[in-house]
Amino acid sequence: MYGIPMQNDSEQVTPLTDWAFFEMVEQHVGQQIRGHRLAAKMSQAELAARVTARGYTIQQSTVAKVELGTRPIRVAELYVFASALEVPWIRFLLDYAAGAQDDDYQALKLKARELNERRAELEEQTLSSMREHAEQYGRVFVELMTVEDEIRKLAAGDGEA
Repeated sequence: MYGIPMQNDSEQVTPLTDWAFFEMVEQHVGQQIRGHRLAAKMSQAELAARVTARGYTIQQSTVAKVELGTRPIRVAELYVFASALEVPWIRFLLDYAAGAQDDDYQALKLKARELNERRAELEEQTLSSMREHAEQYGRVFVELMTVEDEIRKLAAGDGEA
């Protein structure tokens, strides 16, 4: 048995020395948070704001570190992230337990994450293109209105020949 001995625990306990397992779980939880955030079409800053609105102050940079698995996640943070993402908190851990040894499951999750990222990129490109076209339309529309004004002035005899 691995763990921290409890009071009145007569059982011999082997100290935890392999922290790599916990680091893998934390990385998995970070990936889960990122996947749910992307599925909700939410930026890291928006997620940080939603977490903060629930009473746990957090910065966008912390969200990034948690998602990358470079910063450990606290139990309270896990709960608040889940609340902000409207996902049961236990799901982050159960997903790991259910799929940790299943290569097909991991491959599917990776592909889904990649597709979600690609979708987010394409949506951003679409919005950017729409903004550019809207600006171009605005410029052309203003020019068209100016030309029509000049035509009206000429027709009314107010314009120069």
